Amino acid sequence: MYKLFRIAASAVLLSAMLSVSGCSTSSRWFGYESYDMAQPADAIGMSSGGNEKAVQKNTDTRKVITEANCSIEVKDTEESLAKLTDIAKKYKGYILYSSLYSLQMKVEAASLKDAIADIERLGKIRNKYIAGTDVTDDFYDLKTRIDSASAVRDRYLELLKKAENVEAALKVEKELERVNVELELLKGRQQRLSNQIDYSSITVNVFPGKNEIPGPLGLVFKGLYKVIECLFVIKL
Repeated sequence: MYKLFRIAASAVLLSAMLSVSGCSTSSRWFGYESYDMAQPADAIGMSSGGNEKAVQKNTDTRKVITEANCSIEVKDTEESLAKLTDIAKKYKGYILYSSLYSLQMKVEAASLKDAIADIERLGKIRNKYIAGTDVTDDFYDLKTRIDSASAVRDRYLELLKKAENVEAALKVEKELERVNVELELLKGRQQRLSNQIDYSSITVNVFPGKNEIPGPLGLVFKGLYKVIECLFVIKL
């Protein structure tokens, strides 16, 4: 009976430790800011008691989600959109969506400047910006919570081995299941955040130049416009 009480007490204590860890590492998101990719990132200082040095070491590299947006005037919109798809593939990226005059792609963050340089060669840039969101705190908060949850899970596994009856084992297994669910959710969030950091998004809007030769769809609209124009003149 005394051993059962010790196992149950340990389970409650571990559960409380995990809850405190989750509350003390809430995510803090920052708004978009000007981001110069050519400049090295400075270290971020985070106060966390005895772990301050460890956190400082981990945050020497900033974690930034970057996005770019540019508008470009081209001679042939259809051909330019095809070339934009090739640029995404060139930098190990992919297309998120594509329309008649717009496209959004994902490329490796390390190749963002090179990808934009290739895009600029397609025509005349009318507008361009690069913005970033610093998610360093969120990234390392998640890592800390995952490490804490993993430690609690390991402790529950040890308690499960020491359980001497079914009742004690069931109590530990219930807590173990809860911790495993939370751990998987945290890992899923970390994976999504890492993907956003590793791959930058580029939105490109293309505009036809004055001398562009319209494609098949463009010819249809151009012909329809001419018909309407002629009918309007006849009516007058």
